[in-house]
Amino acid sequence: MSEKNIEIERKKQEIIESLDWSGKSLKESSNEMWEDNDFVDQVIFKTGQYALKYAPEETVSNVEVLKKAVCRDGRSLKFASENIKGNKEIVLLAVKNDPRVLVYAAEELKSDIDIAKACRGYIEYVDDSLKDDYSFIFYSVSKSQWAFKYSSIRLKDDKEIASLAVSQLGLSLEWVSERLRNDRELVFKAVMNDGCAIKYACEELKNDHSIAMAAVKSNPRAIALISTDFSKDRKFVLEAVRERPQVLEYLDECFKNDKEIVIEAVRNNQNVRKYASISLKKDEDFKIMLRKAVKEAARKGG
Repeated sequence: MSEKNIEIERKKQEIIESLDWSGKSLKESSNEMWEDNDFVDQVIFKTGQYALKYAPEETVSNVEVLKKAVCRDGRSLKFASENIKGNKEIVLLAVKNDPRVLVYAAEELKSDIDIAKACRGYIEYVDDSLKDDYSFIFYSVSKSQWAFKYSSIRLKDDKEIASLAVSQLGLSLEWVSERLRNDRELVFKAVMNDGCAIKYACEELKNDHSIAMAAVKSNPRAIALISTDFSKDRKFVLEAVRERPQVLEYLDECFKNDKEIVIEAVRNNQNVRKYASISLKKDEDFKIMLRKAVKEAARKGG
C-alpha cells in the first residue's frame, strides 16, 4: 500500500471515530474516501440525517447509496442530487421513513398518488391538486388528524370529511368552513372530542346549553371558552362541577369561594378540594362539610 493510501486510510479512520450527528468531521473527507463502500456505510449508520451533506456529487447521485441513506433517515433526501430527488423509488422510501421530506422531492413527484399516500396523512407538501381530491383527502384524514388542515377550501366545506376530521381531533373545527361552524351536529361532535373546540363555534352555538355542557364535560378548560352567560351562571356551574369536578380548577374565584359548588365538586372527586379558595379552606363549617364530602367521594371511588 502506497504512503498516500495509508494516509487516506488513517484519515478515514480518524473521521469515522470523530463522527457525530452533525457530520461536521466529514468536511475533511476526500472524494477517494467516498469511493469506499464500507466508509459510506459507516457514515450513514453513524450520522443519519447529515450523512451526505459533505459527500461529492458522484455519491449523492448513487441510487444504492441513497436507498441506504433514506432508509436510515429520510431527511438524507435533502442532500441528494436533483436526479435522485426525481427518482420515485427513492422518494417513496424516504417519505415512508419521514413524510416531511416530500418537500425535497422533485415537483412532479408531489402529485404522485403512491408517494402522497405513503405520507400517511402528513400532506403539507403534496401537490394542490391532491389537496382538492375527495378520495385522497378522506383517506389522508383517516390516517392523520392533521391532514384536514391542508385540504382545499372546497373540501373544508364538505361535511362528511369535516365530520371525520373533528371526530379524530375536535380542534379541527378551526379549519372547517364558516358554514359548517354553524352546523350544530358537527360542532357537537367536535366538542365531544375536545371541549376546547367550542372556541371555533359560531356565537349562536357557544350559547347553546347542551353544547356548552358537553364541552366542559369533555374538557374542563372549556369553561373559559363558553359563553359568559353560562360560565358566570351559578346554576350552570353547579351542574358542570357535578358532571366534571375538575372544572373547579378553572372557575372564577367567586365560585371557588362558594361552599355548595366546591362541596359538590369534592363529592365526585376528592382531589379537587385543593382548588377551593384560601378563605374557604379556613372556614370551620366548610372543613366539616369537606370531610364528609371526601368520605362520600371515597365511597364512590372518586
